[in-house]
Amino acid sequence: MNISFHSLSQFNIYTVVSGTGKSTVILANATYILTKVEALVFYDYALTFSTEVSETWNSKFSGAQALFFLTRYSYMLFTALLCAIIFLQNPSETRCRVLTFNATVWVITTPIGFYGILTLRTYALYQKNTFILVILGVLGAANVSLAVYIGVAEKPEVGSTVYGTICGKPEIPTVDRVQLASTIISLIFGVLVFTLTFAKTIRHAVEMRKVGLGKSLAYFILRDGTLYFLANLLFQVVNAAVYFIPASWSIGNWLGVAISFSNTLTVILTNRLVLNLRRVSHRREGNALTIGEIGTIHVPAFAISSLIGNLGAPLRVGPEDDSEIEEIGVDYEAVATEDCGIAHHSNNVEELRGLSDN
Repeated sequence: MNISFHSLSQFNIYTVVSGTGKSTVILANATYILTKVEALVFYDYALTFSTEVSETWNSKFSGAQALFFLTRYSYMLFTALLCAIIFLQNPSETRCRVLTFNATVWVITTPIGFYGILTLRTYALYQKNTFILVILGVLGAANVSLAVYIGVAEKPEVGSTVYGTICGKPEIPTVDRVQLASTIISLIFGVLVFTLTFAKTIRHAVEMRKVGLGKSLAYFILRDGTLYFLANLLFQVVNAAVYFIPASWSIGNWLGVAISFSNTLTVILTNRLVLNLRRVSHRREGNALTIGEIGTIHVPAFAISSLIGNLGAPLRVGPEDDSEIEEIGVDYEAVATEDCGIAHHSNNVEELRGLSDN
């Protein structure tokens, strides 16, 4: 469900050999694979752009949309800059520093949106539980801070290779320990988010299926969440294990490719989760079984926050959705929100069945 973004600021792992000889030499075939992995970002964007337009552009702008766009487009910008760094031949020191600085800025921006979405969604699932918000918020902020440290500590420089001069970064021993800490934090964050989400939604999803109400938002949360969690858990465990295993430079470079793949996969799956939930929320016109699916993207409405706004807004088609929620008077997913907050459980499963029979 979660993956570490600390290594995104480590694009030096893909580039190479500084003039001081402190960096590692990348394998040509590893670079080839890397470019194919990064190309997935733009390929997925082309596939989902029409869905983004129909599901997000026509709704009122809110904090949830801001987090979605922040995660989606900051990583695309980083990917474009990373490709420029990789393929730029014989760059000047100035050009190398400018590209590296911009790539670092965007790569640090991505986890802000990603951690924000998962933290606020879990916070909403637990009826605005402050303790959960603080715990997940601290973990997410810690990882973003570590990414900032890595980005600042690593100074870009132009080095010579058999392919000519390229833009790279020297290896810093301290950064390796920081990366390990970031990986561990990411594992803890992922386990917490998945466990909390699973505990809150599994019973509700099963009950909805039993009474014949079809696939609810809880079903999609569990399905997509489990997929993300298991895939990313595998990558994170491997990343953490490598730090304790004496590995040659070639293994380290292949690990860089694996990290790039896991990061790319995480951004793609997160974006698709957001778009899938929005699309599900729109499949309700003329179908009482899906009226309850006009819930939010699992995030609470921060009525007192002008920055976050109403995070329930993105999953609504228009103003008429607010009146529908009031008529139903039920929190279908324990995450649906009214204009000023989260709706509370007020009806039982039998009442939901009654809605479907009407």
